Amino acid sequence: MIKKQHKWLSFSILSIFLAGCGLFSNQETTEPNPKPPTEEVIPEEDENEQEEVKVNQDLQAWLPRLDNVRYSYEGTGNEYASYNWTPQFNQDNYYQTSTDNGGTTVAEIYDYNEHEVIRSFQRPETYFRDNFTEIGSFPDQREEEVILKTPIQVGNSWNSNGNDYEITAVDYEIEVPVGTYPTIEVTITMDDMMIKRYYAEDVGLVSEISETEGMTVESNLET
Repeated sequence: MIKKQHKWLSFSILSIFLAGCGLFSNQETTEPNPKPPTEEVIPEEDENEQEEVKVNQDLQAWLPRLDNVRYSYEGTGNEYASYNWTPQFNQDNYYQTSTDNGGTTVAEIYDYNEHEVIRSFQRPETYFRDNFTEIGSFPDQREEEVILKTPIQVGNSWNSNGNDYEITAVDYEIEVPVGTYPTIEVTITMDDMMIKRYYAEDVGLVSEISETEGMTVESNLET
Protein backbone atom coordinates (compact mmCIF):
# COMPACT_ATOMS: atom_id res chain seq x y z
CA MET A 1 0.00 0.00 0.00
CA ILE A 2 2.81 2.38 0.82
CA LYS A 3 4.50 1.61 -2.53
CA LYS A 4 1.26 2.47 -4.38
CA GLN A 5 1.00 5.78 -2.54
CA HIS A 6 4.60 6.57 -3.48
CA LYS A 7 3.85 5.82 -7.12
CA TRP A 8 0.70 7.97 -7.09
CA LEU A 9 2.50 10.81 -5.34
CA SER A 10 5.33 10.64 -7.85
CA PHE A 11 2.88 10.67 -10.75
CA SER A 12 1.02 13.67 -9.26
CA ILE A 13 4.21 15.66 -8.85
CA LEU A 14 5.27 14.83 -12.42
CA SER A 15 1.85 15.89 -13.73
CA ILE A 16 2.05 19.23 -11.95
CA PHE A 17 5.53 19.79 -13.32
CA LEU A 18 4.51 18.97 -16.90
CA ALA A 19 1.40 21.12 -16.64
CA GLY A 20 3.58 23.99 -15.53
CA CYS A 21 5.64 23.49 -18.66
CA GLY A 22 2.48 23.65 -20.79
CA LEU A 23 2.72 20.12 -22.15
CA PHE A 24 -0.71 19.18 -20.78
CA SER A 25 -2.32 22.40 -22.02
CA ASN A 26 -3.83 23.17 -25.45
CA GLN A 27 -0.71 25.26 -26.21
CA GLU A 28 -2.80 28.43 -26.00
CA THR A 29 -0.62 30.81 -24.09
CA THR A 30 -1.26 34.47 -23.59
CA GLU A 31 1.40 37.09 -23.37
CA PRO A 32 1.43 39.30 -20.31
CA ASN A 33 0.91 42.41 -22.46
CA PRO A 34 -0.45 41.36 -25.86
CA LYS A 35 0.13 43.85 -28.69
CA PRO A 36 -3.02 45.29 -30.29
CA PRO A 37 -3.63 44.33 -33.95
CA THR A 38 -2.22 46.83 -36.42
CA GLU A 39 -3.97 48.02 -39.57
CA GLU A 40 -2.24 47.55 -42.90
CA VAL A 41 -1.33 50.97 -44.20
CA ILE A 42 -1.10 51.42 -47.96
CA PRO A 43 1.89 53.62 -48.84
CA GLU A 44 0.96 56.98 -50.26
CA GLU A 45 2.67 56.27 -53.56
CA ASP A 46 0.59 53.09 -53.99
CA GLU A 47 -2.61 55.07 -53.41
CA ASN A 48 -1.57 57.52 -56.09
CA GLU A 49 -0.85 54.69 -58.50
CA GLN A 50 -4.37 53.40 -58.00
CA GLU A 51 -5.89 56.75 -59.00
CA GLU A 52 -6.88 56.93 -62.64
CA VAL A 53 -5.89 59.93 -64.69
CA LYS A 54 -8.97 62.04 -65.28
CA VAL A 55 -9.19 63.01 -68.94
CA ASN A 56 -11.45 65.64 -70.47
CA GLN A 57 -13.92 63.80 -72.70
CA ASP A 58 -14.91 66.91 -74.67
CA LEU A 59 -13.41 66.44 -78.14
CA GLN A 60 -13.30 70.20 -78.71
CA ALA A 61 -10.86 70.46 -75.81
CA TRP A 62 -8.32 68.42 -77.80
CA LEU A 63 -9.24 69.75 -81.25
CA PRO A 64 -10.43 73.28 -80.43
CA ARG A 65 -12.30 75.30 -83.03
CA LEU A 66 -10.27 78.49 -82.79
CA ASP A 67 -10.64 81.72 -84.75
CA ASN A 68 -8.13 84.39 -85.75
CA VAL A 69 -5.02 82.31 -85.07
CA ARG A 70 -2.11 80.89 -87.02
CA TYR A 71 -0.15 77.84 -85.99
CA SER A 72 3.38 77.48 -87.39
CA TYR A 73 5.00 74.04 -87.31
CA GLU A 74 8.72 73.38 -87.56
CA GLY A 75 9.50 70.35 -89.69
CA THR A 76 12.40 67.92 -89.86
CA GLY A 77 13.06 64.98 -92.16
CA ASN A 78 11.18 66.38 -95.16
CA GLU A 79 11.09 69.73 -96.94
CA TYR A 80 7.29 69.86 -96.64
CA ALA A 81 7.14 68.96 -92.95
CA SER A 82 7.10 72.66 -92.01
CA TYR A 83 3.76 74.38 -92.53
CA ASN A 84 1.37 77.11 -91.42
CA TRP A 85 -2.16 76.26 -90.35
CA THR A 86 -5.05 78.75 -90.18
CA PRO A 87 -8.83 78.46 -89.69
CA GLN A 88 -11.13 79.82 -92.40
CA PHE A 89 -14.79 79.09 -91.59
CA ASN A 90 -16.35 77.99 -88.31
CA GLN A 91 -20.06 77.27 -88.44
CA ASP A 92 -22.56 74.67 -87.18
CA ASN A 93 -20.66 71.38 -86.89
CA TYR A 94 -18.13 72.27 -89.57
CA TYR A 95 -14.70 73.75 -89.25
CA GLN A 96 -12.74 74.62 -92.39
CA THR A 97 -8.99 75.20 -92.24
CA SER A 98 -6.10 75.86 -94.59
CA THR A 99 -2.62 74.31 -94.48
CA ASP A 100 0.29 75.83 -96.43
CA ASN A 101 3.48 73.76 -96.50
CA GLY A 102 5.31 75.78 -99.14
CA GLY A 103 4.54 73.25 -101.86
CA THR A 104 0.76 73.45 -101.85
CA THR A 105 -2.15 74.88 -99.89
CA VAL A 106 -4.75 72.36 -98.72
CA ALA A 107 -8.29 73.23 -97.66
CA GLU A 108 -9.76 70.80 -95.13
CA ILE A 109 -13.15 70.43 -93.47
CA TYR A 110 -13.63 68.83 -90.06
CA ASP A 111 -17.02 67.55 -88.99
CA TYR A 112 -17.64 67.64 -85.23
CA ASN A 113 -20.21 65.53 -83.43
CA GLU A 114 -20.56 64.33 -79.85
CA HIS A 115 -18.39 61.25 -80.21
CA GLU A 116 -16.16 61.83 -83.25
CA VAL A 117 -14.16 64.42 -85.13
CA ILE A 118 -14.02 63.50 -88.81
CA ARG A 119 -11.90 65.08 -91.50
CA SER A 120 -14.44 64.86 -94.29
CA PHE A 121 -12.84 66.96 -97.05
CA GLN A 122 -9.40 67.73 -98.46
CA ARG A 123 -8.63 69.87 -101.48
CA PRO A 124 -4.99 70.57 -102.46
CA GLU A 125 -3.92 73.47 -104.69
CA THR A 126 -6.54 75.72 -103.08
CA TYR A 127 -5.02 79.19 -103.41
CA PHE A 128 -8.30 80.98 -102.80
CA ARG A 129 -10.65 81.30 -99.84
CA ASP A 130 -14.16 79.97 -100.20
CA ASN A 131 -16.62 78.15 -97.96
CA PHE A 132 -16.82 74.61 -99.30
CA THR A 133 -19.64 73.67 -96.93
CA GLU A 134 -21.82 76.22 -98.76
CA ILE A 135 -20.73 75.71 -102.37
CA GLY A 136 -20.58 71.91 -101.98
CA SER A 137 -17.61 69.55 -102.07
CA PHE A 138 -16.44 67.30 -104.86
CA PRO A 139 -16.96 63.54 -104.42
CA ASP A 140 -13.42 62.64 -105.46
CA GLN A 141 -12.03 64.99 -102.80
CA ARG A 142 -14.17 63.74 -99.95
CA GLU A 143 -12.29 61.85 -97.27
CA GLU A 144 -13.72 60.21 -94.18
CA GLU A 145 -10.90 60.05 -91.65
CA VAL A 146 -11.94 59.73 -88.02
CA ILE A 147 -9.30 61.89 -86.36
CA LEU A 148 -10.39 61.35 -82.78
CA LYS A 149 -13.26 59.66 -80.98
CA THR A 150 -14.48 59.06 -77.47
CA PRO A 151 -13.85 57.70 -74.97
CA ILE A 152 -10.53 59.45 -74.49
CA GLN A 153 -8.76 56.59 -72.76
CA VAL A 154 -5.83 54.29 -73.39
CA GLY A 155 -6.84 51.34 -75.52
CA ASN A 156 -9.70 52.99 -77.38
CA SER A 157 -9.20 51.99 -81.02
CA TRP A 158 -10.97 52.28 -84.35
CA ASN A 159 -10.40 51.73 -88.05
CA SER A 160 -10.66 54.47 -90.65
CA ASN A 161 -9.65 54.47 -94.31
CA GLY A 162 -8.14 51.03 -93.84
CA ASN A 163 -5.78 52.26 -91.10
CA ASP A 164 -5.78 51.34 -87.43
CA TYR A 165 -6.06 54.11 -84.83
CA GLU A 166 -5.51 53.76 -81.10
CA ILE A 167 -5.20 56.09 -78.14
CA THR A 168 -1.90 54.89 -76.67
CA ALA A 169 -1.37 57.49 -73.91
CA VAL A 170 -3.45 60.12 -72.12
CA ASP A 171 -0.80 61.90 -70.05
CA TYR A 172 2.22 61.97 -72.33
CA GLU A 173 4.51 64.94 -71.76
CA ILE A 174 6.12 66.23 -74.93
CA GLU A 175 8.46 69.14 -75.55
CA VAL A 176 8.12 71.15 -78.76
CA PRO A 177 9.68 74.51 -79.71
CA VAL A 178 6.77 76.54 -78.31
CA GLY A 179 6.78 74.74 -74.92
CA THR A 180 6.11 71.54 -73.00
CA TYR A 181 2.63 70.02 -72.86
CA PRO A 182 0.84 67.01 -71.33
CA THR A 183 -0.88 65.38 -74.29
CA ILE A 184 -2.92 62.46 -75.50
CA GLU A 185 -1.12 60.23 -77.97
CA VAL A 186 -2.92 58.74 -80.97
CA THR A 187 -1.02 56.06 -82.88
CA ILE A 188 -1.96 55.35 -86.50
CA THR A 189 -0.71 52.11 -88.02
CA MET A 190 -0.55 51.83 -91.80
CA ASP A 191 0.88 49.18 -94.09
CA ASP A 192 4.33 50.76 -94.28
CA MET A 193 4.20 53.65 -91.83
CA MET A 194 3.39 54.54 -88.24
CA ILE A 195 2.19 58.02 -87.27
CA LYS A 196 1.95 59.42 -83.77
CA ARG A 197 -0.12 62.54 -83.17
CA TYR A 198 0.00 64.48 -79.92
CA TYR A 199 -2.87 66.73 -78.86
CA ALA A 200 -2.69 69.19 -75.96
CA GLU A 201 -5.82 70.32 -74.15
CA ASP A 202 -7.16 73.69 -75.38
CA VAL A 203 -4.30 73.87 -77.91
CA GLY A 204 -4.81 71.06 -80.41
CA LEU A 205 -2.15 69.27 -82.42
CA VAL A 206 1.33 70.08 -81.09
CA SER A 207 3.32 67.33 -82.76
CA GLU A 208 3.07 64.71 -85.50
CA ILE A 209 5.77 62.09 -86.01
CA SER A 210 5.78 59.76 -88.99
CA GLU A 211 8.08 56.75 -89.06
CA THR A 212 8.75 54.48 -91.97
CA GLU A 213 11.68 52.24 -92.79
CA GLY A 214 14.82 54.35 -92.51
CA MET A 215 12.99 57.70 -92.22
CA THR A 216 11.42 59.86 -89.52
CA VAL A 217 9.48 63.02 -90.33
CA GLU A 218 8.37 65.43 -87.60
CA SER A 219 6.17 68.51 -87.47
CA ASN A 220 6.32 70.32 -84.12
CA LEU A 221 4.45 73.42 -83.03
CA GLU A 222 6.81 76.38 -83.11
CA THR A 223 4.62 79.49 -82.70
